[in-house]
Amino acid sequence: MLDTTGSMGGLIETAKRKIWAIANELARAKPAPEIRVGLVAFRDRGDEYVTMVHDLDPDLDRVYTRLCGFQAGGGGDGPESVNQALRDAVTRLSWTRDAKAMKVVFLVGDAPPHMDYDQDVPYARTCEEAARAGIVVNTLRCGADPSTERVWAEIARLSEGAYASIPQEGSDTVATSFDGRIAELGRGLAGTLVTFGEGRERAEAARKMEDAEGFARAAGPAPAAAAVAADRAVLLAKAGRLDEADLVAAVAEGRVVLREVPGEKLTEEMRKMTPEERESFVAKKAAEREALRKELGELEGKRVSFLADALKKAPGGGKGAFDLEVSRMLRAQAAKKGFAFGE
Repeated sequence: MLDTTGSMGGLIETAKRKIWAIANELARAKPAPEIRVGLVAFRDRGDEYVTMVHDLDPDLDRVYTRLCGFQAGGGGDGPESVNQALRDAVTRLSWTRDAKAMKVVFLVGDAPPHMDYDQDVPYARTCEEAARAGIVVNTLRCGADPSTERVWAEIARLSEGAYASIPQEGSDTVATSFDGRIAELGRGLAGTLVTFGEGRERAEAARKMEDAEGFARAAGPAPAAAAVAADRAVLLAKAGRLDEADLVAAVAEGRVVLREVPGEKLTEEMRKMTPEERESFVAKKAAEREALRKELGELEGKRVSFLADALKKAPGGGKGAFDLEVSRMLRAQAAKKGFAFGE
């Protein structure tokens, strides 16, 4: 849940840069989780919109594209439509009923809710419903407004979540000497995608695997863009498959037998091949992917160590940074669901 009024520009840009890093933090958990992310942008009545809701989605490329569409605007009059946004986050998203699942909301904003809108469901009631549904609501207060702090802390308490205060202007991205090569390896991984299925499915999968630099366009100058591309590449390497239409992964996982896939469900290039040539082609792509993942994994370890050292040297150990506060909350709450994180 992200306040997208005019005063939130810095934090919105930080969220765009950090979403891959946060997803990577979750991906390090054992057992490996299936991650779905939803977005609720909110402003206030009289603005361009009150809320903009995107349902929980396993396709993080699509989530990132939607997040990049968020721009700061409107606002300027104090309280915002927090009650409506929280209601939408808790009741309009397709939350699983699986008791083993970890269900978490992050409310990020700098202004308290309007309590004078008669049609709104008060946040206290929504928090109680969230707690009964096993949905934890964490709150991140941007800036230093005391009235926002009071309400944010209460929302977290009522829904068994955590509260933290972070800078209004967001936080910087730390670049490393490994980012460029990791991003390059990510582009290589995307190049190992061989699609299958209906034409629309193949086209959508191919679109997703476009140059990783393209997903970093909103990240700002080159160092930040390379860091974002590197974060995405790391997550891509951890995934068991690049897409549901990933033929290389489907064959490796035993979900399909290549010789049984109808020609019309293959790419135009593969349709021209003999059955033996198809098998050789897919095997070559699988070998390329494995080599890329191995090198990327080695570089990721070095990058993680570098960033950990940089964090120790940062003022206050980086406390208050958006992604670090989110990661801290996620780790603590994931542990209660039986997930473990290696260092």
